[in-house]
Amino acid sequence: MNTLCLVLASVFVLVTSQSFGALRSEELAALDRYVGVWDDTSDPAGKVTITCEWTLDGSFLRHSWIFDSGDGSPKNFGLQLMSYDAADHTFRAWTFYSNGLVLQGEGVWDAPSKTFTWTVHDPATGQTTVSKAAFVGHNQEDFSSKTTDSDGKVLFELKRKKVRRE
Repeated sequence: MNTLCLVLASVFVLVTSQSFGALRSEELAALDRYVGVWDDTSDPAGKVTITCEWTLDGSFLRHSWIFDSGDGSPKNFGLQLMSYDAADHTFRAWTFYSNGLVLQGEGVWDAPSKTFTWTVHDPATGQTTVSKAAFVGHNQEDFSSKTTDSDGKVLFELKRKKVRRE
């Protein structure tokens, strides 16, 4: 009897784990491009390490990062959760910074260019940030970000290159 219970439990686990993969949306699969451990190679003085992995049974992609400027100042940490909102047909991201800042954004996936475009509006400041993550092959992400004020004046621009560790 114990053997039968063990076999049935094993079959249940196998079927439920495979059913998630079968039911997984194409949109969530697009987020797979972020999965892995990445090094930001843009700043030779500082070091940025990013880790991205699925969490909450594959419903959310969790990014965590550490930035060490190399100049002795405190490290900057962050955490971001991404997912796809099927009801609104949009990607969503919630970002939490070690300094207490919290941002929420929306994203669009462009499959032909292999690029995510993320937009964050801050109603308190009137600022808008548009970030693009272009995946060049399997192991490179070219990232750009531009923040503008309510009049469209550019306040900040950033370009970074990330390389996935093998």
